[in-house]
Amino acid sequence: MNMNVLKIFSLLVLSISSLNSQNAIIGFAGSYSYQIPMLDLGNKYTNNSNIGLGFLFKAKSNWTAEVGGQFMFGSDYIDREQLGTMVTNGFVIGDIYQPEVPIIEGRGGHFCFEVGKIINLSKKNKNSGLHVKAGLGYLFYEALVKADPNKIPQISGNYLAGYNRLETGLSMSGYIGYTLFSDDRFVNGSIGLQSIYFNSSYLNNWDYAQNKSLEGFNFSNMLIGPKLSMVVILKKFEKSQGVKDGFFYN
Repeated sequence: MNMNVLKIFSLLVLSISSLNSQNAIIGFAGSYSYQIPMLDLGNKYTNNSNIGLGFLFKAKSNWTAEVGGQFMFGSDYIDREQLGTMVTNGFVIGDIYQPEVPIIEGRGGHFCFEVGKIINLSKKNKNSGLHVKAGLGYLFYEALVKADPNKIPQISGNYLAGYNRLETGLSMSGYIGYTLFSDDRFVNGSIGLQSIYFNSSYLNNWDYAQNKSLEGFNFSNMLIGPKLSMVVILKKFEKSQGVKDGFFYN
């Protein structure tokens, strides 16, 4: 009887200990952020939304590595003269000589790899704390012109590439926030502030609106804003421990 009580007590102690230990984790993350464009990008676009998906790995030492992609949408293009001489007071003359108003939305994508460190702030949960990250990636951003090709055929099909002002470039990102990995695995995620800096140039060689070459243009851009992430733990590696009674617990 005393031996059984000792076994149960030992198992309970080991379970409580594992909750307070640092564990390696593999997870799938989804995120949302609201971004404010700055520098050259801020002169052309308004604020945008950003949703992302990716995979993360947290080592037992609380170092982290993440890889993923983000989709940016919802911003307005400030310069309506992007469409050049076709625009009259914000309108475009359609195929039947009727005024049409095309929608110009800023959209983009960002693929990045980040490394970081979780600085533990509590002995009760050693897997959570202040999270600092830095990353490198590739980002593109464009002014997507959405118009009915039957009404405005002059900015449809292959012609769209001459108006979208597609910019691409390498990026550097930074993040600071709080990351939580709960003991019950049901509440996992982070909240913080993210900034992305990137140098860009036009991918297309010719601008139809201004009828001029786009070669040689270079821009300095920044996106900054709050970011919220939720994580689904795919695998949690807990340290195996043994006890002197010959039983093995994981």
